[in-house]
Amino acid sequence: MPDDQAAKTSDEIDWKIVDQLHDATLKISNDCFEYKKLCVAVVAGVIALMVRFGSADNLQFVFAVCGLVCLGFWFADATAYFYQRSLRRTMTSKLNKIAERNGAETEASLEAPTMWAAIFNRSMALYSVLLAVIFVLWLTFR
Repeated sequence: MPDDQAAKTSDEIDWKIVDQLHDATLKISNDCFEYKKLCVAVVAGVIALMVRFGSADNLQFVFAVCGLVCLGFWFADATAYFYQRSLRRTMTSKLNKIAERNGAETEASLEAPTMWAAIFNRSMALYSVLLAVIFVLWLTFR
């Protein structure tokens, strides 16, 4: 197979991989948004149920449960964010290989994602605000 045909075949394979990675990234992005909506709904539901069926003595327990629920969703969302960034990095690598084979300019590679960066980024602000509100309410009703 001539070099030109091999490059074309490699480009097609890499484009297929990029398309699949892009679909997976979009799915994870949607999941991250759903985690946030579900977290708010679950915390609101826990508060409503505990206040309705619980006693005033259980408020500490309500705040503890809400905080743990929030932390659980934060961890799940951060993990999904980490994999989303990893997929984007792999996509950039594949696109750069295609660009190199065709003599085009390449994009700067994304930094390798870290779990620390996944936990503390702007998209996770909802969880820190929610935990802060829960903490303030806990201090208020203590």
